[in-house]
Amino acid sequence: MEIRTGVFQINQLEDEFGDLYSDMNNGYDLAYYDYLEENKIPTDEADDHDFMVESGLVLIGFRPTEDNNEFAWFWYEFLGIGFELDPEADYSALVRESVVQVVRSKWAIQGHYCSPCYPNQVDADTDGSLWGYSLPPEMLSQDHIQRQKPTSEVMAM
Repeated sequence: MEIRTGVFQINQLEDEFGDLYSDMNNGYDLAYYDYLEENKIPTDEADDHDFMVESGLVLIGFRPTEDNNEFAWFWYEFLGIGFELDPEADYSALVRESVVQVVRSKWAIQGHYCSPCYPNQVDADTDGSLWGYSLPPEMLSQDHIQRQKPTSEVMAM
């Protein structure tokens, strides 16, 4: 059974920014790395610079890698760093201002195709027959939880 990227509207989550906000604080804000890359500031010297950047795309459930291979996402040439999925994390997601795209997870949710903005991805807020990766149950409404299963069960279907 194919499981696609699951897309959630943040305002549809049970606690909006409770657990998700906590996970974001432990994630990687790419606006920070974009700034370092553009200004040629090595990561080990970043604390010596006084700058603020507006938050951008935040990665949850990723880990840094210095290996620019097919598993690296968002490679920064000057910094010599990229990010790869963390197999130890409960889920891996891309968090934007109002949307969360779950690209790997221990949970899956049934939904419908997303709008053209997110092609071939699953709208987790709309009932349907497609499977998409899901946020953990503690972040979701009862409606979401009723359509959710462990990824291992879905893969065995």
